[in-house]
Amino acid sequence: MFGKSFNQSTHTLLATGALVLLTLGSSFAVIAQPRTPSYGLGMPRTAGTGGATRGNLPQVVMLAPDDGARTLSDRPTFYWYVEKAPFRTTFFLRDSVDGRSKTVYKLEGKADKPGLYRITLPDNIRLKNNDPQRWQVRWQDEKGVEQVDVASAIKLEPNPKLSAQLASAKTELERARIYSANFYWYDAFDSYTKWLEANPQDQKAIQERNTLIKAGFQSSDKITPAVMERFLARINGNTVKTSATVSPAIN
Repeated sequence: MFGKSFNQSTHTLLATGALVLLTLGSSFAVIAQPRTPSYGLGMPRTAGTGGATRGNLPQVVMLAPDDGARTLSDRPTFYWYVEKAPFRTTFFLRDSVDGRSKTVYKLEGKADKPGLYRITLPDNIRLKNNDPQRWQVRWQDEKGVEQVDVASAIKLEPNPKLSAQLASAKTELERARIYSANFYWYDAFDSYTKWLEANPQDQKAIQERNTLIKAGFQSSDKITPAVMERFLARINGNTVKTSATVSPAIN
């Protein structure tokens, strides 16, 4: 899986569709939960939080509600956290959520640091309107012996009124709040994260993003409250780092 693809034309991080390691913000607090837990799609639970081990964080945590979530973008950005490094990883986007789904996009990479990673779909890969799709992250140790597979669902759900409202937003923080208020989890997390990259000391934005994360994981049986506090502390760092090469492959 990770053989010849790494010897082909690789891309540095921060390129379109690249694998990016992020550490953001330095402290956190918790504010009230949203009134209605409507971020999810109500779909069957998946192994969305990865392989948990007692007393530690799961090896891989997908930044998405266990039962999936909606997006307004046909080229969304996906985020996940890796606790154990160095590692090899493969990102998959499937054309549906059922067992017979086909891979429409695959990206392979490797990294030597734990942290928060992201991928934005390239220009030639788009989500299908109102049709839930599955995305998957496969983590492997350097030798390919140990492996963890996690998956979640995403649904492109157009909303003309929301799009018009977003058009008047002047900052990523404004956009994040609009997305969150309308329960577009993927877009809200992405906008909060982009804002915090440029404004890592914005404590209110950190609080709001933490609240969003906790709302997405409130029904998780692996991310307990104690694990959540450790998780939030890990992802709220204060710098942006790049530390891997990737090679895309479209099936």
